Amino acid sequence: MSLDLATILPNITHSLEGTGFLFGAGTAVEAGYPMMSGLTRKVVGALKPDERAVLDGVLKAVGLVYDDKDAKPNIEEIDDLVIAHAINSNDVRSTALENKLRELVVEEILAVKSPNLDNHVNFFRALSKRTFGRPCTVWIFTTNYDLLLEVAAAKAGVLVENGFSGSTERFFNPSQFRATSGEVAGNRFTPNNQLTVKLVKLHGSISWTTDGGQIFERHPDALTGIANRIMVLPRRKKVMETLAPPTRRSLPT
Repeated sequence: MSLDLATILPNITHSLEGTGFLFGAGTAVEAGYPMMSGLTRKVVGALKPDERAVLDGVLKAVGLVYDDKDAKPNIEEIDDLVIAHAINSNDVRSTALENKLRELVVEEILAVKSPNLDNHVNFFRALSKRTFGRPCTVWIFTTNYDLLLEVAAAKAGVLVENGFSGSTERFFNPSQFRATSGEVAGNRFTPNNQLTVKLVKLHGSISWTTDGGQIFERHPDALTGIANRIMVLPRRKKVMETLAPPTRRSLPT
């Protein structure tokens, strides 16, 4: 069944102003990032024998056995069970496993060194054509941690505002989402005649970190392995962390 684009975006013939898009894990698959099952297999497969033994013990306590063929329970379920076991049992091994699982998730994301940006670049170029040379603000909400959108937008020449201000050391400044870029001539302000994307990363990013209660953004290559990254990692209860301020989402060092 074909669906006319105007059915989804009724204003597409003259403007995309105020339109919002939601990106999830599926939009990063062709770029080279794993879906839930693939991420689960990679993370569990990277555990050392003693760490895997702890995981098997946690699962056994609730009557489960990990099935690598179906990747079940998946990484979200595993994280929840390990965290619950660590809290209820005060077992330091479970706490260590919780931290290890988080580290491995980050490592798998960072392992994709040369993602395929073709689809993302084409998406931004298509949006730009629909601005018709007039100021236009489009919102993108994503649950992905990667930097595909930021890099692809740069390649397409599209301005992205993600709540951070600064240069090499960017700081969190959410008022940026309310700002409009343009030129001032005397008492007259003229918005830029281009597409501006307001990018909201609901689960944080591999480029976000926290230090002394402040939130910063740096290129992932500039962050050390012990950087206190701000990310909502896979959990069934991640919706509660998503609703919390970014400073409460950081990974333990």
